[in-house]
Amino acid sequence: MLAEAHQTLDTIRLIILDSPLGGREALRHECAVPIGKYVAEVLPSRITPAGWVVVNAGRVLEPHEWASTVCVPGMELLVYPRLGKNDTSKLIAGGFTFGAGLLLAFTPASPLGLFMMSLGAGIAAGGIGGMMKAMVKPAMPATALGDQAGSPTYGFSGIQNSTRVGAPIPLVYGTHRVGGQMVAASVVTLDDNDVLHLLLAPSHGEIQSLSEVQINDQAIANFPSVTTETRLGTNDQTAIGLFGDASASTISNDVTLTTSFISYTTSGLNLNAIELEITFPQGLFALSSSGGFQSASVTVEVEYKLTSAGIWTALTPVTYTEAKRSVLRRTTRIDGLDAGRYDVRVRRTTAQSTSSTTNDECHREAITEIINFGFRYPNTALLAIKALATTVLSSSLPRITCLVEGLKVKVFASATQYAVAWSDNPAWCVFDMLTNKDYGLGYWIWPNEYSTGTVQVNNGSAVVQGTGTSWTAANCRKGMALLVPGQGRLGVVSSLNVGAQQVTLTANWVGATQSSLAYELHPDHLDIQSFIDWADFCDELVPDGLGGTEKRAILNIVFDADQQTAWDAAVKVAGLGQAQILDLGGYYRIKIERAETPVQLFSMANIVADSFEELFLPVKERANIIEVQFLNEDNSYAQDVVVLEDPLIYTHQEPPRRQQVSVYGVTRTSHAARLARLYQLMNRYLTRTITFSVGIDAVRCEPGDVIYFQHDVPQWGFGGRALA
Repeated sequence: MLAEAHQTLDTIRLIILDSPLGGREALRHECAVPIGKYVAEVLPSRITPAGWVVVNAGRVLEPHEWASTVCVPGMELLVYPRLGKNDTSKLIAGGFTFGAGLLLAFTPASPLGLFMMSLGAGIAAGGIGGMMKAMVKPAMPATALGDQAGSPTYGFSGIQNSTRVGAPIPLVYGTHRVGGQMVAASVVTLDDNDVLHLLLAPSHGEIQSLSEVQINDQAIANFPSVTTETRLGTNDQTAIGLFGDASASTISNDVTLTTSFISYTTSGLNLNAIELEITFPQGLFALSSSGGFQSASVTVEVEYKLTSAGIWTALTPVTYTEAKRSVLRRTTRIDGLDAGRYDVRVRRTTAQSTSSTTNDECHREAITEIINFGFRYPNTALLAIKALATTVLSSSLPRITCLVEGLKVKVFASATQYAVAWSDNPAWCVFDMLTNKDYGLGYWIWPNEYSTGTVQVNNGSAVVQGTGTSWTAANCRKGMALLVPGQGRLGVVSSLNVGAQQVTLTANWVGATQSSLAYELHPDHLDIQSFIDWADFCDELVPDGLGGTEKRAILNIVFDADQQTAWDAAVKVAGLGQAQILDLGGYYRIKIERAETPVQLFSMANIVADSFEELFLPVKERANIIEVQFLNEDNSYAQDVVVLEDPLIYTHQEPPRRQQVSVYGVTRTSHAARLARLYQLMNRYLTRTITFSVGIDAVRCEPGDVIYFQHDVPQWGFGGRALA
């Protein structure tokens, strides 16, 4: 018998339920067993295939797998006795009850998670599967996929910029107008004017595009003095030079410019930016022969080089033209320099005028030596604004918004081929939420468990050759997904030849023959084909209400509020595409709300006697007016509402019973209207619930399936077991 022990880094937990039907005190016994051994080796001798069940991460291991499944880090084994007939009765009496039938009423608390079966009844989540999962599955932490309460995008005051320290960077899926998080803001004096510099983070990256910038709801084209600079959130994006100055030392060095270069060697040894202040101390102007006041011009050239180098680099000459009597200051900045000590020289191209009617004396008044950290903010989209403060500022910062085509995600053409691209299909957005390790649940649902070395794949061959991979039965297991990002393809591991460091896949590789490729090994936790089926369902063309057609469901959403679980956020998004995410003991599958073929019959022959219950919902307890709230893309993403009254429920003799549903992520009126109609029909026709109890052997379906149901009491057919 294994001794009870504490789990360490080189062990996993083995949970033995000697009496799963007993009280809590007698429910479980835990052992720490070493990794690297086969399951059959760590099981006590009393655990035999004939009498016991072994579960790994929610999946039952068949007896023949005990001798081939290796204990690996993160694994947790659950072992319990096989149940006999009498045990099944106890289990039913102890609460293994499935709710079968149609949900009674429209559920306002979670409208996006509603999932109704078209032809029959769904099995309510719970029972043994839920119980076992609760025992062995760790909780997933909260992420930045927040609830929309307090959102700068979905608040009643309209889309705003977030200036709060610690606020999340938005996540944008699809296309949406966004304010974004304020990263930096400053007002500097430049060329006799106060200039506003703003840096915003509209979304995590990489995004598709950033456009249609507005200042206080006005197009940026209405502000000729405003310029912008953007980054799309790539991992290797360059810095925006207006921001990130860590130190700046201004050295007064006032000299009058002539047509000969005047040189200066910086004091700083690791500079990467330099500013020169060019000054016209008496102004810049000329007088006409009649005494009229007119402009004058001076062209200035600037060159620079590393002190240790011999070649000068010239900036584009700048011509200053003004008709101004007072002091005139202009600034020239050199950015993007390699860190070092620099020589800078400057001159005017024409000699200073000697005429008494022209004043064009020009000075190099000061030099500012700058060390700029050049913050790149990798994987964060950026929008930089440079504007005359008098143009856009009154007593507060302006409100800046922009139209963002959001995150690029994995889009699967088949279960073995994908491309990283922008998509507004809810299926691929949810897939990204579940698998992205930066802001989603990738570390928990689809972790990259192993990626050492490189691989060679061969078109038409199922054999993958590893180089420097050090594959073992523990880190490269049957059923794992071998992902090759460089080709956008994956295969499923069938077997491993440890000595040859070769993996055989379940199907031939259909990508190009290529070597030295990076790869990732992921656990088999996702039913990718179910996501493909859902994506096709969302892409189906349906009437748009205006005589045309459009895709059934698209997603345009911003997550920019404080934390909630990413799982809850993904479930809500799934509801917008009329689907539900099933967690089947750590295996994730999509179920679509549509007509399906029933998969099982429950009848008097296989349900527990006297366990059938039927519950009705009175009409007076159901909503008679459905209000669907959304942000309307045709009205600058302002709050809008679709109101739908149900004439079969709402009469003038009854008070209105309104049900408000917020479907953030929907931006088309037609889509909101379809959801309102769906909710109305659910509310009208789903008027009763049935519950009943069954034994384990009677359950061949999963949550979301359609079933047949027969019972003698309501006279829904007649049935039973033959006695002889």
